[in-house]
Order: sequence, then C-alpha cells, then structure tokens
Amino acid sequence: MSRVCLPALWVALLLATVIAPAVAHEGHDHDAPPAPRSTTSAPRAETASDSIELVVIARGGELELYIDDFRTNAPIDDAAVEVETPTGPEVAKPESGRPYRLAAPWALKPGRHDLVATVIRQQASEIDQQIAIVERRLTRLRSLRDVVPRTQSEDTETELRGLRERRASLDQARREPEPLVAPMDGVVATSTAATGRIADPGTVVSQIIDPRHLWVEALQFEALGQAQQASARLPDGRIAPLAFRGSGLAGPGQAIPLHFAITGDLSGLRVGQLVTVLADTEATQEGLALPRSAVLRGSSGVSIVYEHSAAEQFRPHEVRIAPLNGDRMLAACRT
Repeated sequence: MSRVCLPALWVALLLATVIAPAVAHEGHDHDAPPAPRSTTSAPRAETASDSIELVVIARGGELELYIDDFRTNAPIDDAAVEVETPTGPEVAKPESGRPYRLAAPWALKPGRHDLVATVIRQQASEIDQQIAIVERRLTRLRSLRDVVPRTQSEDTETELRGLRERRASLDQARREPEPLVAPMDGVVATSTAATGRIADPGTVVSQIIDPRHLWVEALQFEALGQAQQASARLPDGRIAPLAFRGSGLAGPGQAIPLHFAITGDLSGLRVGQLVTVLADTEATQEGLALPRSAVLRGSSGVSIVYEHSAAEQFRPHEVRIAPLNGDRMLAACRT
C-alpha cells in the first residue's frame, strides 16, 4: 500500500471578466456597440508528490479532482481520497472514466480555502476480486466436503478472512486517525508532527522526557574514576550538583562522553541547554583556591588577584588560574 499525503492546496474562487469597448472613428456613427465579451475561468489548484500529481478544479458547488501518476501521467482511478475541507473531512467519490468528485458548497464563497488531500493508492478493486475468487473457491470446496480434505476448506477460510481484514483496514485507515501513545509520562521535548503529514514506520514523531530525571553529557579526553564528584555551572551562574554515572566509548576526535545525573534543583533547566561541567580528577595541583569573583583581568589580558596587605592597601599579583569547581578557581603565582 502506498499512502501519500499531499500538502495543503490553495483554492481561490476568482471570476475574471474582460470587456472590449467599441471605438468610433471620426465621421462614423455606430448605431449599437457590440456586446462585451466576458470570459470566466474555473478556480483551480495543483500539487504533486514523488509519485502522484493532483489537480483540483472548482465548478459551482462541487470539486473535481484529477489524480495522475507523476512518472507516467496515467490517471489513477482506484485510489481512496479523503480531503480535509473547511467544513471537515470528506471522501471524494470516484466515477468510471471521470474525475473524482466532492460536494463543496463552501466553494461558492470567494476567498482562500486550504485543503489537505490524503491519497491512498491501494488496489481496492484487486482485493475485491481476490475476495470474490476465494469465496467461489470456498463455496466449491464446501460442496465437495465429502471428497476434499477439510484442511483445504480451513485454509481457504483463513485466506478469505485475511483479505476481508485488509479491505476493512483500508477503509479504517482512510476515516479513523491513529492514536499515538507514549511509553512513559513526561513532557514533549521535540516534535516533528505537522498537519497532513504521513509518518513512515520507525519515524520519531515526538520525543517524551521525564523532567524529574535529567542527565548531563560532557566530552573529555581522559576518563574519570568511579567515585568522582562534579558540578555544573549554568548560564545564569547557578551551580547544580552532579553525580558521575559512567563514560562511553570514544567518539570522533577521541572524545570520551561522560554521563552525570543532576541531583539538585531542576527548576529552570531545559533539554539541550549548554552547561560547564567541573569534575574532580585524580591529578593533584598546587595553588590557592579563590572565589571566581576574586580573579580579575588586567589590561594586558593577564589574570590578576589583589592582596589586602594593609589598611586600604591592595597589592596586585599576576597569577595562573585553572578551574577548580563550579564557584572557585585555583590560582598559582606566575614565575
């Protein structure tokens, strides 16, 4: 079954009238000017997908839908067509040798009308023919039940039941929406859903997350130990405690993904937000732990800290700094 949903169509009812006025030359007197000529064109809209081309023409209070194969330009007369109209979903009725037709009294009002057409290319007539053939075969087997094995009749009944279910599922797919049920409770993180879109099997329509359990993924070129403490500095300056959960395999650039669970307040956090992760390592460094606010930037770009040497006296010192945790820096004197 090939199910194709075409994008919204724009059908604007327009009436164009062209009038050619009569022109009298000097010295000539025309008794009666010719009647003005008027032309009207039926409003139409067209769209196409990779396999189907659709043309919609409004004629009075009715729509004519011409559906052709995009590659061969051959008309398609065995499809199931459902159109989302301003008054609700309607099914276009096929007619042999004629275009699909749909009652549209709303099309008599000038303006713009958005339509979403769903075209289901299913060999419904072929399924009906198969059902008729299997029914006749089953009737013949039942009349010969004393001659043929019973298993043949049972297999034929199973085949007939399957064909009828396929035919019923075709009508159901055209008229009833498919409910989407998430495997867990949470909030929608991302969604690619759009009106009239048909999702292929395996397509992720929405991502549901539990906001009570958020993790942070950081990239590091050295793996951490098992009992390490870490914290995350948020863009607004807050510090969120983290618990190390493990590391993954090295990816592009030999970067190792490290996974941390947020154990503190989760208010104000959102999925995809960038944070700075500061984790304890086994390496030992010497220096003076200072608040981040105590480290300033000098005119030459060198980090400077001030020593309160005496009353109202502050001596600047150039230092080398390294991040220590979320709210402190490690400062060492420059040599």
